[in-house]
Amino acid sequence: MTGGARRDRNVAPLRGRERELARVLALLSDPDVQIVSLTGRSGVGKTRLALEVASVLDARLPGSAFVVDFSGVPSAGLVLSEIAAALDVSVMPGTRLIDGISRHLGTSAFVAILDSFEHVGPAVATRNELHELLDRCASLRFLVTSPAPLRMRAERVVRLNPLPVPAPGPHDVSALAQQPSVALYCEHARAVNDAFSLDADNAAHVAALTRELEGLPLAIELAAARAASIPAADLLSLVENRPLDVLRVARRDGPTRHHDLRSAITWTYQLLAPDEQQVLNRLSVVVGSFDVEDAEVLCADLPGGIVLDAVSSLVDMHFLDPIAGTRASRFALVHSIRAFARELLAESGEGGATAERWQRWLARRARQAARGIDTSAEQTWRTWLDEKHGDLLAAASASLERGDAADALDLVSALGPHWDSRGYRAAHARVVDAVIALAAEHDLQTDTLAEVLSWAGLLGLRSQRDEGQAVHLERLVRGEELARAAGTERTLLRALACWMLVTPTTGDVERATAAASEGLALAMQQAASRWTARFEVWAGMHAHQTGDDERAVALGRSGLARARRGRDRRTIVLAAMLLMPLAAKYPELIDEVPPLTEVLKMTRTTGQTIIRTVLLPMLAVDATKQGDIARAAAWCTEGLELSGEASLAAGYGLMAAVEIAAARGDNEYAARFHGMLRRSLRRLSANMPPEYLETHEAVLRRVGDSLGFDAMEASAARGAQVAWRDAVDEARGYTRAVAASEMSPPVVRPAPNAGHVALTARQFDVVRLLAQGLTNKEIGERLALTPKTVMHHTGDVYRRLGVRGRSEAVAFVIRTGMLD
Repeated sequence: MTGGARRDRNVAPLRGRERELARVLALLSDPDVQIVSLTGRSGVGKTRLALEVASVLDARLPGSAFVVDFSGVPSAGLVLSEIAAALDVSVMPGTRLIDGISRHLGTSAFVAILDSFEHVGPAVATRNELHELLDRCASLRFLVTSPAPLRMRAERVVRLNPLPVPAPGPHDVSALAQQPSVALYCEHARAVNDAFSLDADNAAHVAALTRELEGLPLAIELAAARAASIPAADLLSLVENRPLDVLRVARRDGPTRHHDLRSAITWTYQLLAPDEQQVLNRLSVVVGSFDVEDAEVLCADLPGGIVLDAVSSLVDMHFLDPIAGTRASRFALVHSIRAFARELLAESGEGGATAERWQRWLARRARQAARGIDTSAEQTWRTWLDEKHGDLLAAASASLERGDAADALDLVSALGPHWDSRGYRAAHARVVDAVIALAAEHDLQTDTLAEVLSWAGLLGLRSQRDEGQAVHLERLVRGEELARAAGTERTLLRALACWMLVTPTTGDVERATAAASEGLALAMQQAASRWTARFEVWAGMHAHQTGDDERAVALGRSGLARARRGRDRRTIVLAAMLLMPLAAKYPELIDEVPPLTEVLKMTRTTGQTIIRTVLLPMLAVDATKQGDIARAAAWCTEGLELSGEASLAAGYGLMAAVEIAAARGDNEYAARFHGMLRRSLRRLSANMPPEYLETHEAVLRRVGDSLGFDAMEASAARGAQVAWRDAVDEARGYTRAVAASEMSPPVVRPAPNAGHVALTARQFDVVRLLAQGLTNKEIGERLALTPKTVMHHTGDVYRRLGVRGRSEAVAFVIRTGMLD
């Protein structure tokens, strides 16, 4: 128990809770509110915020707030005794304790902070005592800290979530240091290592560590306690794999449950009923999010109704997080709680059976998804595939381990369309290869295998790996043969579509023509509107590639109109990609085809990531032509980030980077990037609109004229030696730096003799270093720029200042007071 509310000098400053603090104080001053319950996970900072509330109230009116710590109270029958002790109230024998407390409080305004109330709050007797005390003392208010609400009248609940964490991506170090979660880590890291500082070397790792720690203050403090011996980069890897073992520290102060993360979770876990514990443990096999139906499948052997009640209770106790913005109710477990519950599931002996039940359920749902993406419910199923990707991939690996070829095929048949839209990685390819090999061992000949073979052939050829082209072509052939043997029209339509989509890689025009004709006829015969629209568009793409633009326009327009009638946004995007480059030759298309920016928005909602990686460089090239380098660089950066190391998609980004660099006068960079993508240029050209290729070739000629042929070839040769992944990283780093530089707001410096001159922050840095007598090379080293980029900046500076060179620029900025 704790009387009074003076802030302990050892209590750290409150970080990132200003909004919650204001909310709690406002509720406590509301005459209609008698109880404010501050709920949240153990370790989220409920007690810390409550103490801050007490301190603020005590500063306003000394003695108006008092704190009662219930963490060590063993019985609900001692609640009034603890409150009386905190108030130093004693009563005569035979007198009710509540009478003495009521007389002491009287009509004065008091706030009683009942901390760690979870062990005694649920008792009916406790609630009755609190109600009676509130009835007697009209000005009394309770601030309760507990994982779950009390569910009492006149109660208002404030849910305390973990601290905000930095978004992935680059951050300015000074701005990152202001993030509450990062500031908390730095504060505690300095407490154990006075030499610690947030800098360019560790900032990205600290930011990633706070994300991995879910912004939970206790976890951040426990991690920072190891900063003296383990840097953030190493700690991040340890936390990812063993969070419960790593996040503990030998300390002598504070509650025992706050000495390590496992104890903190156990403290609240013990409050759950046995069936709630069992439901939580079983849910730990889910990697991603889940809904009530998923939970009921995992707990099918439990009595009816228990699961729904348990899920509600687990949300109240902050073990499950509801996912906002989803149409159906969805939930997720954070990493540390999942690890905790999974340990207990393994100890119970249910781990293997529960995991297998989950994997088989996913396989059945995956088969439904594979069919559903070709119906009007396509977007619903694609959303499901997005949400379940991690679980589906894990289930496919588990099915392989136990030799279940049928389940493995079902899972991969659903993952195929996801990878087609989102990107196909080497790890995915290894799973597909293993599943196909397992199916061969079991001598399976099913339509599901036909689908998997078709997807595998398509995705493999699109991944641009020359060494495997024969294998991928063979898979397409076998997929089509199996589809015909199975007699399933939908599976055959998929196989024919795959042949058309790989034509730019295979160059097999004859087979693509036959597939287009047969597929379109079959779709129309089946009255399958969505398939018909897509085959019209795909056939139009094939016609465009073979030079029959009139047929391409006719098919594209028909497919676009059919897709609009069916509200099929994915096909609208495909039709737009076909018709946009044809609009220059057929102006009547301009009013029919949605603009690039609108198509980009559609790809964000439909999840067509691969198409977005193509659209973004196209937008970047258009912006470069218009002189908007900042927007061009931003779009190019986004495209390169989305594409990862996928050669075809990343290649478009590299082409745009060439044009951005050339437009800025960074011709050495332009030549270097050109060398990096030379190996992919033939395949890229097969998929590029002619006008974009013409623009690119013109840019390369200008770069060659500026550098000279030998210098350009030398830079290109150096670029060609860079590994593909490093090439993409380098281009992404360059365009990100360009975007940041070009978007810098103008810095207006007073120039008494020449009005006001506006320079960007980067240009002002260049001027400052010019005035120090540094060469372009030295300035580039200071600012991480190439000498050519520095030359580009100095040229802009000279034009803005109205001077003719370095000496005049330095004299101008000194004379006008822009520099001391």
